[in-house]
Amino acid sequence: MRDAFPKRALISVCFLLPGILCLSSLLLISQSQPRAQSKERQIGAQEPLRTASASRIDGPPKLDGTLDDPAWQHATPIPNFLQREPFEGQTPTEKTEVRILYDKHQVYFGISCFDSDSKRIVATELRRDVPQELDDYFEIIIDSAHDRRNAYVFQVNPLGTQRDALITEEQRTEPSLGDGDPGWDGVWTSEARITKQGWTATIAIPFSTLNFMRSRDVIWGINFKRFIRRKNEEDLWSGWRRTYGAARISHAGELHGISGIGSGRLFIVKPYGLVGFSHFPANTAGTGFTPGISALHTGGVDVKIGLRSNLSTNLTANTDCADTDLDTQQFNLTPYKLFFPEKRQFFLENAGVFAFSIGGDNDLLFFSRQIGIDPITGEEVPINGGAKVTGSLGNF
Repeated sequence: MRDAFPKRALISVCFLLPGILCLSSLLLISQSQPRAQSKERQIGAQEPLRTASASRIDGPPKLDGTLDDPAWQHATPIPNFLQREPFEGQTPTEKTEVRILYDKHQVYFGISCFDSDSKRIVATELRRDVPQELDDYFEIIIDSAHDRRNAYVFQVNPLGTQRDALITEEQRTEPSLGDGDPGWDGVWTSEARITKQGWTATIAIPFSTLNFMRSRDVIWGINFKRFIRRKNEEDLWSGWRRTYGAARISHAGELHGISGIGSGRLFIVKPYGLVGFSHFPANTAGTGFTPGISALHTGGVDVKIGLRSNLSTNLTANTDCADTDLDTQQFNLTPYKLFFPEKRQFFLENAGVFAFSIGGDNDLLFFSRQIGIDPITGEEVPINGGAKVTGSLGNF
């Protein structure tokens, strides 16, 4: 199927300044036959293209996790989910409906996950951006560039816990890790409620989070996925075949009806500061520490800017990695080096551009974990600043 996509390439350029300049680029090109894609989709996959419509409203609906606001009645319900697991193509055991509204600045999703036994709904996870595979959850996949290759993932469980991710070049992850690369973080809001009829959720996604700037005749690729934990049931709106799944963006449906929206330019600033003091007693003289009290202070900033709808840049100064997850302790009983994955936010964003197999399980074309570590001593090298530009530009 990959030969049926538009000719396109992804470029990622990364500059880091710990006194060393690092330049990495990746170019992926595939030939295309755009007009043949829709026909092949219907004949080869035997699954017609599904379409949904969004309804415009003047102001945001009430986002309290329920669909009691009358504004939701202006939206046409989207039903007709089908099972991917455990019985491919069969009618789901529980009904699911989605409603879509939008105004000038945001798109809104009203989700109804009906359940015949709501007391058995599984909802335990409260930590953001961790896999929710042990809970019931609902997932929205948005291909705002409509390139049928890349998408944003927005996931919520019955407690309203959020997980967001990026799918790059239709890359799949292990089922236990969830769909997409969770290194991407977006600004969006969600609420959820468990009721006697099941559970409901309301989600608001600013167009700026999607880095979306077009304002007329908008067509998005879109898909929805519901997971029912106690039944291990996975229901999809489109691309429900077992060989596809949510990560197969080329088999998503289409969203029509969005028009006359704001520019949606992405601009996020995240500064941080840290102040404190240190105290060493007099008996530390001669040990390398200075006795007495001394002040400690530092600060930095991370900036993300949308250059255009499919191109963004990340800037960082005096990067703070204090909120990075700890590595899982490993014991090496082999003659080979241990592999520790990248967990720093600056490097994780759009890391999927480099994440494809070149032979082995952990063979990576670009391994950013080595940046900031002296290759000889293994000591930390502070990163004073960095810049990264990722996305697509024309045919590149």
